[in-house]
Amino acid sequence: MATGAASNRRTFVRVDTSRGGAADGSTVDAEGFLWDALVYDGRLVRYAPDGSVDRIIDMPVKKITT
Repeated sequence: MATGAASNRRTFVRVDTSRGGAADGSTVDAEGFLWDALVYDGRLVRYAPDGSVDRIIDMPVKKITT
């Protein structure tokens, strides 16, 4: 804590890129869930605080961002 160095680092989520998407823009909502746009995939994904997928919203376009 004294130096401000990161510690206990771990992976929160692994983004599913099997449909050609890549993470592009994230935001945290009032409930503490992380929203991530999968650009070129056309989906918004909501992740729970434990990293599990809570919701997926398919969008009518491919190039999305949050």
